[in-house]
Order: sequence, then C-alpha cells, then structure tokens
Amino acid sequence: RAHRLRFRADLSFRLLGLRRFSRPRRLFRSESLFETRLSPFGDDSQGYVVAALRDVTARVEAEDQMRRVLRTLDAAEDAFFIMDGESLRFEYVNQGACRQVGYRDDQLLGMTPMHINPVLTEQELRSALAQASAHIDSPIVMRTLHRRRDGSDVPVEMALHVAPPAQDGSVSIILVARDVSSRIEAEEQMHRSEEAMRQAEQVIAVADERERIARDPHDTVIQRLFASGLGLQALASRVEPE
Repeated sequence: RAHRLRFRADLSFRLLGLRRFSRPRRLFRSESLFETRLSPFGDDSQGYVVAALRDVTARVEAEDQMRRVLRTLDAAEDAFFIMDGESLRFEYVNQGACRQVGYRDDQLLGMTPMHINPVLTEQELRSALAQASAHIDSPIVMRTLHRRRDGSDVPVEMALHVAPPAQDGSVSIILVARDVSSRIEAEEQMHRSEEAMRQAEQVIAVADERERIARDPHDTVIQRLFASGLGLQALASRVEPE
C-alpha cells in the first residue's frame, strides 16, 4: 500500500525490486523471487497501472553462486588473474593477487602481466599462450618472478589456462600464480644440508685414512718389539743371570 501511494504521487516507470511469493503448492513446493515493474498509462480522467511480475529465481540463484565463487577465490592464497586474450589486460583479480603484489584490485585492472613481471616479455607470454591453446587439458607451468609495488621480487610458479571462447568469440586467459618463496627456501636448506653431509663424509674419510696410515707403522713397531723381546728371552736362557 505504501508503494502504491508513492507511485500515485509520482506516476513514472519504476522497479520495485525483488519480492518473494509462494507458488501454488499443488504445483510446486517452493517459493520464487519476482521482480515487479510498474508502468502507468491512460489520460487524466482515467489512469491505469500495468504491473509486470518476472520470475528471477534462477538469476538470483546464479548471482548468489557467483558471489560464493568469488568469495572463495578471494579467500585463496594463490593469485588469480583473468585477462583478455587479445590485449592481455587484466579483467579480474582476486584478493590473493592484491596481497601477492601489493596493489589494489582497481589498480591491477587494466594492467598486463608485464607490468608486474620484471623478466617476462610479451613475446614470451604469447608464445606460452600459444602452447596453452594447443594443450587445453594441461596448463603451461613456469617459474618466474612477480615484482611487488614496493619493488621487492616474489618467486612464483605460474600456470596459464585458456578458457573456452565466449559467445562473442572472445577468449580469456586464466593465470594462477603461487608464491613459492617458502618452497625455494626449503629446497636451498635441503641443498645446504646435503652439501654439509658431503663435507662431513669427506672429513670422516680423511680421518679414517689418516688413522689407517698412522696404524700401519704402529703395528710394525709392535711386531719388531715383540720379535726383539723373543730374541732377548732366547739369549737370556743361554747366559748367566748376571
């Protein structure tokens, strides 16, 4: 009734928004969302209003599902970029991308991968995209760098996916970048441990060799002393005790 009174005070087309109505339970056991559109017509003596109700349940559910997907992508630690296949400009970035490179999403939109990658050229990227287009089932994975807004570099593992063409024929590229700083640090730590182990084995081998070299003369001396002792004992048996 309040909507109707306001509409009568200002007779112009308006959209009342979403309303939930129960469908006839003998047909459906659910509720639907409707969008109401009011349009006035008629002359000054007699006015009428056309109320058009459109079932938008499927659209609202699709929008809710899209919002859930976007919230899930924003919660991910990996950086997700969607870029135009022709211009290579970012059309969507998640919050993981903003955290990884230190830019806001509105700053990243319109950039290209070359703006945040100090080593990747456009020719190399298009060559990788050509390979990804030829192998749609398996993404192209490469290890590269992302340069943060503060100038520091982040080692990333980047996967390129080519999305199916849209209805207008345009192609989008999905770029997923994972920060591999911790992995590289762990690999370097493992390499350092392996190198320390090899050095320790070399030290032990040198020590064993030195011990063997030192033991050989020692055994020879003991043998000679033992032989001399036996000779002295034989000689003592043939002479006077003094």
